[in-house]
Amino acid sequence: MQPYIIIIKPYLLPDKRIYGAFVPDIPGCTVTGTTVEQTLKLVRTSLRTALLGMVEAGVKIPPPTDFAQWEQDFRESVEVLAPEDILVALVAPDMPSVFASANTAD
Repeated sequence: MQPYIIIIKPYLLPDKRIYGAFVPDIPGCTVTGTTVEQTLKLVRTSLRTALLGMVEAGVKIPPPTDFAQWEQDFRESVEVLAPEDILVALVAPDMPSVFASANTAD
C-alpha cells in the first residue's frame, strides 16, 4: 500500500512551538501537537479514524497521491507556508483490513 503524504508545519507561539499537520488526500484530516513525534502519532490516528469512517459510511477512500505527482501538482500551494520549515512525511495508515473492506465495497 502506498503511503499517504502528511504535511507538518511548525508554528512559533509567544511561549512555545507547536506543529500543525494535515493529509492533503483526506479532507478534514488535520491535527496539532507539541512535538513532531506527537503530531505524527496524532495525524496517524486521525487518518485511521477518517478512513474507518469512510468505510463505515460507504464512501470510497481516496487513493494516496504519488509523491512525484504531489510535488508537481501541489507543492506550489504548500510553499506559501514557508517551505524551509515544512516537513513532508509519508505515512501508511497501517490498516490492511480497512483497505480490504473498502476495496470490496463499491
